[in-house]
Amino acid sequence: MTDAEIAYNCVFHKTYQNKVEFLIEIKKITDRKILIGLLMDLSIRDKEFESDKNQMMQICAELMTKSELEDTEFLTNSVSYYQNLIAEINNKELVKNTFLADFYSKLMEKVNDDGKYEVSEEDIKDLLLNNKEHLTHLKEKLINSELYEVIPIVDKYMNI
Repeated sequence: MTDAEIAYNCVFHKTYQNKVEFLIEIKKITDRKILIGLLMDLSIRDKEFESDKNQMMQICAELMTKSELEDTEFLTNSVSYYQNLIAEINNKELVKNTFLADFYSKLMEKVNDDGKYEVSEEDIKDLLLNNKEHLTHLKEKLINSELYEVIPIVDKYMNI
């Protein structure tokens, strides 16, 4: 998992609301700009994130050097850098989720009276070919949903 993904998960799962768990996670982040951007963003937008501003400031004091804390340009650049990375991850997640929604919509169109899926390869071929980077995730979702009849088609396009 990349540093940006660790930071993203901390925000997505609100890990920052549990100090011990949050510290365990952020200590995995090696990129100082991402770490500092995350901490400053959670401090600045505490109402939006429902974070404890005092706790974030305390963590900043513990983990940041004096020179980092005093360098406003570095702090500003770190927050911008972090926010851009998070925006990029959000966009990727949006594309992936849109693909999953489109795929499940195609499946739902092909449900017969018995509740079985009558989807053919031709029905989903274009969707699969245009979203190859999301097929592993789709396969996991299909397994979790016990939609085994579609997996062989997805497997075929994973290997193309």
